[in-house]
Amino acid sequence: MAFANVSQDVTAINQNKITVETIQIIKKAAELILHCDAILFTSGAGMGLPLLQHPELDFTKMSTPRWFRKDQGNSDKHDMANFGYAFWAFRYSAYTSATLHLGYSIAKKWSKLSQVKWSFSFTSNIDGHWIKSGWKDRQSLNVMVPLTICNASAGVVIGYGLQITR
Repeated sequence: MAFANVSQDVTAINQNKITVETIQIIKKAAELILHCDAILFTSGAGMGLPLLQHPELDFTKMSTPRWFRKDQGNSDKHDMANFGYAFWAFRYSAYTSATLHLGYSIAKKWSKLSQVKWSFSFTSNIDGHWIKSGWKDRQSLNVMVPLTICNASAGVVIGYGLQITR
């Protein structure tokens, strides 16, 4: 009856009506989970956060290092660098103070299934949620992806980084 537990976890996340095709996919995923030796979870930051809902602002246009260097420059009317720093500081604060969502406990339960010998997290999360949810340091590889590729038009590279938690 392990399938029922895996299936209940998925159903608990989404109480909406699901299609027959979706149910088949869930059953196949459950079967794979129940017969695997290892699980690699991948994730990114922000899944538990509310969406940016502002009529004049678009998240994808705001999530760019170009704010640190705009053609109009910085002035009393256009303080672009401060806007960029404020936005990125807001995001970092939102990520690190967010409440852990149900997915972390589901992943932890799956990693403790009797046949699973190895379980790991590969993540770009900056929030530390994998560790906060009980994963051991050696099970989590945190990769900070580059914010931008060196772009002559932007004139700035915010940073590249690779943080490996052992």
